[in-house]
Amino acid sequence: MNPTTELLQNEIYPALFGVLPYALPEFEFIKIANGYKSTTTRKITGEEGDSRGKVYVYEHSPGYIKDYRVGSLSLWDYVQERDGLTEAKDVVRRLAEMAGVVLPEQQLTPEEADRIRQARRLADTWECANDYFIDCLSGLTNEQAASDRATKVRQYLLKPLSENGRGYGTDVLRLPGQERDRESIKLELGFMPGLSLLKEHLTSKGFSESEIQAITATIDNPQIGSQNVLSFPYRDHTGRIRGMAFRTIERGIEPKYLYSRFGQGERASILFNLKAVSKDTDLVIVESPLDALHAAALGIKNVTALGGSGDTLNKSQISLAIRLGMRKITLMLDNDSEDGVERAGAKGTDSAIAFLQKEFPTLRIYVGQYPAGVKDLDELLATQGKEVFYQVKENAIAAWRYQLDRIFTQYAALQPENGYLGDKEQDAMIGDIVSTAAKLTTIDRDSFISAFVSDRGVQALGISRNSVDQTVEAIRKAELNKKQSEDLQGLLRDAKKAGDSGSTGEALDLLDKRAREIKSVNKADTFAALTAVSSEDEIKRRIASRPESLDSGFTIDREALLIPAAAISIIAGSTSHGKSILLANLALNLAKLYPHKTFHLFSYEVDEERYLINLLNSYIGNENLAYNNRESIEHYFRGKTSIRRKDKLDPTRETTWPLFNKEMQALFDQKKEGFFRQLIDSGRLKVHYVTYDSDTLIDAIRYLSKTEPLGAVLVDYMQLIYTPTGKMRNPSRQEEIKQMCIDFKDIALETGLPLIFGAQFNREVNNLVQMHATKLGEAGDLERIADLIIGIWNNSRKYSGTPTKAELATIEERVGVDPNPNTWYVEILKRRGGRVEVWDIWDYLANAAKVSSNNK
Repeated sequence: MNPTTELLQNEIYPALFGVLPYALPEFEFIKIANGYKSTTTRKITGEEGDSRGKVYVYEHSPGYIKDYRVGSLSLWDYVQERDGLTEAKDVVRRLAEMAGVVLPEQQLTPEEADRIRQARRLADTWECANDYFIDCLSGLTNEQAASDRATKVRQYLLKPLSENGRGYGTDVLRLPGQERDRESIKLELGFMPGLSLLKEHLTSKGFSESEIQAITATIDNPQIGSQNVLSFPYRDHTGRIRGMAFRTIERGIEPKYLYSRFGQGERASILFNLKAVSKDTDLVIVESPLDALHAAALGIKNVTALGGSGDTLNKSQISLAIRLGMRKITLMLDNDSEDGVERAGAKGTDSAIAFLQKEFPTLRIYVGQYPAGVKDLDELLATQGKEVFYQVKENAIAAWRYQLDRIFTQYAALQPENGYLGDKEQDAMIGDIVSTAAKLTTIDRDSFISAFVSDRGVQALGISRNSVDQTVEAIRKAELNKKQSEDLQGLLRDAKKAGDSGSTGEALDLLDKRAREIKSVNKADTFAALTAVSSEDEIKRRIASRPESLDSGFTIDREALLIPAAAISIIAGSTSHGKSILLANLALNLAKLYPHKTFHLFSYEVDEERYLINLLNSYIGNENLAYNNRESIEHYFRGKTSIRRKDKLDPTRETTWPLFNKEMQALFDQKKEGFFRQLIDSGRLKVHYVTYDSDTLIDAIRYLSKTEPLGAVLVDYMQLIYTPTGKMRNPSRQEEIKQMCIDFKDIALETGLPLIFGAQFNREVNNLVQMHATKLGEAGDLERIADLIIGIWNNSRKYSGTPTKAELATIEERVGVDPNPNTWYVEILKRRGGRVEVWDIWDYLANAAKVSSNNK
């Protein structure tokens, strides 16, 4: 078996099967007993059928997709055709991205393929070790299972909680000889008898000394097998064992859990028991891996474990969970306070909330509160059953309410017998309130402050809503100023270090780029934080047959952005917000996705040569190509080999620089050759600077549609086009544009082509909330005639005017308190027959003029 086939069969297809509804959203798969069934009319050919639910993927053959109307395809062939991929390595990578399997960045070399085989063999070794531990616990013919030590482990698992056991029934345990069932999960618990016995067993199973050493070296802790003897596997979201965990069964022995040594950062990147998040997209997070396993064995989905306290939560764990469908989190860490003294569970919940609010502010966060006397999920399930768990989950409170309750509880405990706080305690409480509120998004902050000032005890103190709001705002500004100052000092240190080492260009690049980022901190003080749930797993639909829609190469809110055929589409933005750049990127995407079609871009503003330079820059797409990419590319075409620039620190000096940064000349040459060979010299992408009136442009479109395999026409931009002289008698500009729109609509219907126009917003649009289909400059009937209108807002631009409170709330929820200046806010303002007011955050590399959605 070659390495690619082995990788597909053993890694990618099994992982893809677990996340299929999110990997192939066009079919809207639902789980059935033996696989998945579609709920849409879509065929595997990309066409729409007359009946729903005809596409299946079965568990016994996860690499194939069967359509009972047209036959079967391998997932390889389906994804290759759907996404227009021509290289085998690109198909492997796309499938791996969809499955969440990490591959090397370059094409697989023999050495990399060997590493993949070794990883697979390592997983096989762990599986064998896991089976051995299970057999040592309760195997009928296993000598170790008959030992007193194994008996004590069994008793610990089966005895009720009242007798210091776990209270498990044998029905939830995976027994020796049972195959692992991905759907009907059982507790894979075993007994670790000792390292030497494990080595003997693995040797008897044919594993080599190096293969055995690869796992035994990670568990050579003397406590493993002596004190920490209860074993269970640490699996990732694909089901592969990445290591083992070992627990003590005696009270008072620390640490309770010991783990095999993982690769660098490997365990930290995994939420234990994480799989595709189903149904309500609510992920429950507990502390103990055994708690999560117990829940899974009882058929409870979407419960995962930290394998530690709340301060172990990190961005890679949550980002992966988001990719697998999670949209909200319910924290159910241990309820382990005793006699009013806080333990790790409460502090861990505080840490987890603080982390999530900072890094993923658009996630909805809740806290599930256990009944009195119940320590953790394991105890809840053992004593009260899973129905009570569902009640706790359903009744979970919002994180902001939990934080407020914590503050009230803390200071209530400080009250003397007369029930009043002293001045110092009052000041401390108010300080905690405003500090917490300052970290919340607008909606949560409003709810938090309203609940605080509504409390009768707070009202008795005479604290007003207005005073709290003002104090919170002052703290927010102070924290932003502090961050700005710290970032500036760090920038100056880094720039000085680069300058002292002779890297003047690097120092200037640092000052130029990071100074803008630092300056932007205070510009967006009124924005709420944003997590752009931007998954690299998202699907683009490619439907090439005329007159069907075209795949733009972009996605919005996990949905492929399709350009409708036989219709007008509008890309709208305010001045200097990037509509021309988006048109250029869209043209490149279309030319790449549809290699057998031609695309024509008509510019009414920029000449052909400048537009080609812009297109080449976007095609290269590298922010670090040069200090000023477009300037250096233009100098190249002028025949120059260097460029002179004034020193930013000393404007009286000029320095000669190479056109391109170190090691970038080869990249430029390679990309430039590909750009002209594949797109320009081949005639697949053609740029024209024209001053055509609307009728002449329509005639040109009609002519091209008959003489070339025309895919689409892009025009930059609508408000620069006029009707022929004399065609209309004294029209207003709105009437003129209305007539042009009708004429353009007619030619789109006649030819079946997508016509894509750039357009300006009028001056009423001062912030992203004010973008609306009716606010196109000199709109006429443009918003009524267009099938698709996309509004863009460059997040490096400060809004103008004074937004209303409602507008500020929306702005903060969508782009954040401190929006990333290297992003755009993109919203579908109109889409005939589809969802509207759908928005997303796209990445934008200004120097490279490169726009991408979901990191694509």
